[in-house]
Amino acid sequence: MKYTFHRLPKEIGLNVLRKNKFMCSRCDSKERLCVHHILRVEISDEKYLDEDNLTVLCKSCHMAYHREAGHIRTPGNPNGGVYAGQPFGRRGKNTLPVICHCGKPQHAKGLCGKHYMQKLRGL
Repeated sequence: MKYTFHRLPKEIGLNVLRKNKFMCSRCDSKERLCVHHILRVEISDEKYLDEDNLTVLCKSCHMAYHREAGHIRTPGNPNGGVYAGQPFGRRGKNTLPVICHCGKPQHAKGLCGKHYMQKLRGL
């Protein structure tokens, strides 16, 4: 089985999965599970790691949630966020890659994964 924690420490992600019995909280699926924030918080917020604000969704329910909430723009919701997989936007295929100051491609905020995590930890 595959699980995703999206920048959460593995132990917190596994705790949330155990608490939810390794099942999607919407459809009870046990496949392609994601640990999801109930209330959106920035990664820099101290509540980002709060297990009471985390739940488990399967990939289908996770994407459906973000489409319904308007975080992903779809043909039925043109006022939402970016089109996933489209040529423009944060996952754009036809845009030039942003390079970290060390020369590696960016992970987030214009930094590679190593430097991004150092920034988060305040190093």
